[in-house]
Amino acid sequence: MYKITLDGSNLYHPWIRGRCITEGALTQEVNKNGSCDVSIVLDHPLAASVLRRKSMLEVIRFGLTGSEKTIYRGVVMNTVEDRNIEMEIQTEGDLVFFQDSIIRPFHKTGTDVPGKTTPGNYFKWLVKKHNEQVDDFKQFLIGQVTITGEAADRERNDYSTTRDIMDELVAESGGYIRTRTVGGVHYIDYLAEYEQAGGQDIRQGQNIIDVTKNVKTDDLATRLIPLGSSTSNNEWPVTIANVNGGKDYLEDAAAVKEYGIITKTVEFSEIQNPTKLKEEGEKAFKKINGANLVTELSAIDLSDAGYDVDMLKIGEKVFCAAPTYNIQQQLQITKKVTDLLKPANSKVTLGGTALTYTQQQLQAGQGRVKYTTVTAITNRQIDEICIYS
Repeated sequence: MYKITLDGSNLYHPWIRGRCITEGALTQEVNKNGSCDVSIVLDHPLAASVLRRKSMLEVIRFGLTGSEKTIYRGVVMNTVEDRNIEMEIQTEGDLVFFQDSIIRPFHKTGTDVPGKTTPGNYFKWLVKKHNEQVDDFKQFLIGQVTITGEAADRERNDYSTTRDIMDELVAESGGYIRTRTVGGVHYIDYLAEYEQAGGQDIRQGQNIIDVTKNVKTDDLATRLIPLGSSTSNNEWPVTIANVNGGKDYLEDAAAVKEYGIITKTVEFSEIQNPTKLKEEGEKAFKKINGANLVTELSAIDLSDAGYDVDMLKIGEKVFCAAPTYNIQQQLQITKKVTDLLKPANSKVTLGGTALTYTQQQLQAGQGRVKYTTVTAITNRQIDEICIYS
């Protein structure tokens, strides 16, 4: 069950009269702010208390035993009043606060700058600079930092929001940035990987009732040209030709045979060593030398149907088994849209990560990977269909 608070007071509680919403949708997505939009009648006791850019809305999952967990915290961005005498409260997740602070230009030789540092330490420095600029309710404590990576020189010549720089850091180093609220304390984490799944499976014949498959190759490349920085002796970017048999590109021969020659470039502006450039290029190539496998399903948390398992959580991996459709693997929950009043209408998106061509062959048993849409229901709903259909 869910309840919603606005600045600590109950905006919605299923057990309290007068604390109702007419609609409520919570959207959560990895490395995104997320959002929660709810509608209330204009004579709701808290309707006059909604403050744009200041009021904080929290979605809390609770059980009969008294356990509670905050699964979303966001700030009111907009309100809309309509002819139905209702107010829609539009909120955005608290990662949005990092768009309210600016990182000013800095050079690696200056004072109070990150200098040559790892992705994790650079992240901590960015959070520190953010906290120095914003209101108390927009500040965060450093939580879990498990991202790894080599130290690199950090230097900027522009004025950018802290959030923009964080997005650049994730694009460069990988991983996941998330916020969480525990015991009223607000943390921000930078994870190499999310925690392990709670053991909940999505299986054909149990909670999958429909599958639609399409090929998705928008970001596919079968050849990749890594480009480093220019040197003092050459105005052109460094390439891997000298350490790659004279070829300035990497190639997946099997993917070329399947899809044809599709060439793209990737830039590493800090790298001048061809060997290092090739290593980084190979890592980047693994992300784009195959089609995406994405699974979208309509499902409710099985715990809502009485199952003694954890709820589906953003970022965790669940096992998805649909043998008829050549799906048999762990997939990450990358997006979840929860209907707070009607959980059965909730939707979950799995996957979204590009796989290498070899991985695709192993997983699909054939030369193509599918963009997969899965509609799922609970065992309880299956029973009802059997009885009433």
